[in-house]
Amino acid sequence: MSRHSSTLHALSSLFLIGSETDRDAHDALGVVDIVKSVNIAARIHWLGNRADVPDLLRAFDVFAYPSCGDPCPLSVIEALLAGLPCVVWRDGGTAELVVDGETGVLVEKGNIGWLAAAIRTLSENSKLREQMGIDALADPTRLQDAQTAARSLRKALGDVASLR
Repeated sequence: MSRHSSTLHALSSLFLIGSETDRDAHDALGVVDIVKSVNIAARIHWLGNRADVPDLLRAFDVFAYPSCGDPCPLSVIEALLAGLPCVVWRDGGTAELVVDGETGVLVEKGNIGWLAAAIRTLSENSKLREQMGIDALADPTRLQDAQTAARSLRKALGDVASLR
């Protein structure tokens, strides 16, 4: 059994949110392939695009965002504001939002093995997970400012795109 599949066996459930056709979905699709190969697909749920993500986040233990295409990912900000420890690539905007070892875990970009190990560690260690969640909420103004900036940037980019 590979390290990836043993991590997936340790999880009670894995929820994937977003479209399978998003340009950054290839890592998630890789997880789905592993899931199919180890016959635990019943515990994996691809929820698609959702409007109720903040409500869903409150039910989760860990948030993973293996993507590097977004300079200020709103979903990571929302997860931190929900008190979730985040596992993200050590790259770009996510590395600026998550404090390694305090509010989550930064993983070298593309290293699926380390990503899986970080998720497993947080899944199995409730005290660490809870402390990281507390630390994520310790300075919500920092995250709210980032959230406001991300929304403004998305709107401005949308306005520019509509001019074409």
